[in-house]
Amino acid sequence: MTKILFVSTNLSSSFHGGWQCSNRNLESVRTIFGADNVDVELLEPFSHNHRPIFSSILMMLSSFFRLILTFRMNGSNLGIENKIITRIAQNKYKFVFVDSSLNGLLVKKIRKRTESRIVSFFHNCEYAFIKSLVNSGDIKSVLRLLPCYLNEKFSVKYAHKVIALNTRDKSLIEELYKVNKTVDIIPISLFDRVSDESSLVSNKLPSKLSVLFVGSNFYANTQGILWFINEVFPFVDIDLKIVGKDMDKLIIPHQDNILVYGTVPSVEQFYIDADLVVAPVFAGGGMKVKIAEALMYGKVIIASEEALQGYQLVDSMVECKTSKDFIEAFAKFDLSGYNVESRNLFKKTYSFEATLLEFKKIFILENN
Repeated sequence: MTKILFVSTNLSSSFHGGWQCSNRNLESVRTIFGADNVDVELLEPFSHNHRPIFSSILMMLSSFFRLILTFRMNGSNLGIENKIITRIAQNKYKFVFVDSSLNGLLVKKIRKRTESRIVSFFHNCEYAFIKSLVNSGDIKSVLRLLPCYLNEKFSVKYAHKVIALNTRDKSLIEELYKVNKTVDIIPISLFDRVSDESSLVSNKLPSKLSVLFVGSNFYANTQGILWFINEVFPFVDIDLKIVGKDMDKLIIPHQDNILVYGTVPSVEQFYIDADLVVAPVFAGGGMKVKIAEALMYGKVIIASEEALQGYQLVDSMVECKTSKDFIEAFAKFDLSGYNVESRNLFKKTYSFEATLLEFKKIFILENN
């Protein structure tokens, strides 16, 4: 019987892109080894949400000094690390899956004190991402640079297996940390929520092109969609729907053909009713879950180079670098609705079943 400990921060927070990837990772491990053989250790990063002001300030100061004095990040501290080491010794886990590159000090401790095989999963190259924040003017992120670099370096050095989401992250990891081992790539994937493909064909009456943007009120998303509204929207004849957590709080000039929705119970009908999906995202790292989601629902996608990082491009996906590229891309499509090519790409490459095979290869090699 092979026992595994799955260590994660993302699963302790609400439903978002990182959560979806972490949940995919966990369910992949459970599918391979059986749910009864996989234990979960949740790390909880600091959050000021729903805390009294005084308590929130104390937590912020505690988190700050922990970062500066011990370089612990991502919900980890010395006490938690020792607790995990004890748990590993008691349960004799064959594998420990560390679902973040920011817990490298924990990875080092596990490697030094246990016999467990360690798999470290990079959701992106965090050091490169934080450096981009600093370069864009977010000065406070400077404090995270050195702790981030150290943790990612230790994640690479002491893990037996390192997994990245795409070739860009793989190259960044290899260049920054002088990797002397193979960095495997397993792209983002989703559980297929479509049980009947005929349901993906919308019955809405023909009108002007219906375009969908999906994304929470996060700076990369808001920066991108506001740029799109200013630089592209005035020059194309479309109806635009914006859907995402807290996006209804975003200040957008009122226009009849722009509709904004905040948190919704399900995005499925929005995708079905859309003729195509737009993703003007210019910052970030890893892979954008919203692209896999659009492929799952069989949508044509017009997106920036950043949004399509890590994805195989097919004819139903248009990569744009400038506002002119976006404007010209809309001219290529009519009321397209459901696209079989996008749907087939999802099933072949970005579905849970597709990436499960890649996880199996890694664990089979490690078991030998």
